[in-house]
Amino acid sequence: MSTKSEIVLSEQYPIQVLCNFINPYNGSRETLTAFLTNCQDALDLASDSQKRLLLKFIISKLEGKARIACSNKIFDNFESLREFLRQNFGETKHYSHLFFDLQSCKQRAGESVSEFSLRIDTCLTEMQTEIHNSNTSKKDLSGRIAMTEDLAIHSFMFGLTPRIGNMVRCRTPKILTKQLISPLKRKKSRTSLLSLIQLIINSQNYHHKLVHLIQQK
Repeated sequence: MSTKSEIVLSEQYPIQVLCNFINPYNGSRETLTAFLTNCQDALDLASDSQKRLLLKFIISKLEGKARIACSNKIFDNFESLREFLRQNFGETKHYSHLFFDLQSCKQRAGESVSEFSLRIDTCLTEMQTEIHNSNTSKKDLSGRIAMTEDLAIHSFMFGLTPRIGNMVRCRTPKILTKQLISPLKRKKSRTSLLSLIQLIINSQNYHHKLVHLIQQK
């Protein structure tokens, strides 16, 4: 049998305090993570007797399209609600969206070459993860992976700012182009774009000029 001190300890945070963690959520993709984090924080501090009431309160804070989407659903626990919201309003991108993100990647103003390459590499990783998670046959897998690596190189070379990009494209010797592409065709694993940058910087035709431009960033 629970003692009085155990009951006080298990409910040391009033339900009103826990409810203050939770703001309204309207189905926005940008605020979903913050909303779910706040809900989880409140539930972590709640006692077992408070959690059911807190779940009802969380559902009552849904607005707009989030409320409409959940109106005909029954959620027995927060985990099922969280999964439903993530599936419907979370950051889920299909292969076509990831392909577009990588294809349209451009170096931003004030972004260094290394920072741009890391962004390209992130897009490449997400795209290849999606390919691995799909039902792609082993026969087609290597070809699709190689295609994404070729696309990443193309996006990097043509996504650089005009000043650096023109120097890279116009002065890169054919032997360097072979150095960049051949290893990708031989390797089955994802190739880091950082090695590509190092090859560019080490190219004897424009080594000093390119390093000078990068240091100015």
